[in-house]
Amino acid sequence: MEMLIASYREQDHNKLVEIWERAVRATHTFLEEHHIEFYKKVVSDVLQQRQVEVWEALNAGAARFYEKMGFVQMGRSELDGSGNPFPLLHLEIKADQAAR
Repeated sequence: MEMLIASYREQDHNKLVEIWERAVRATHTFLEEHHIEFYKKVVSDVLQQRQVEVWEALNAGAARFYEKMGFVQMGRSELDGSGNPFPLLHLEIKADQAAR
């Protein structure tokens, strides 16, 4: 199977949020519904930004994916932005990768 990864396009916004939600519901069974709804809004709001946060625990594959896509770790937090005990890696895409 061939996979194409493209830069963000506004016309894909709703579909990307939908894909994110399906993936989270399939893999993040520890989250309660209010967590999913909260983060869905956050994802929708920040989708166009050059930074992402990746849950560190049991999620090395996601970190490797973002590294492969040109992101570098800029920091780490023990708690997420809501104060929940979900350690996060803060990643930012390199300028030369963002234009791809």
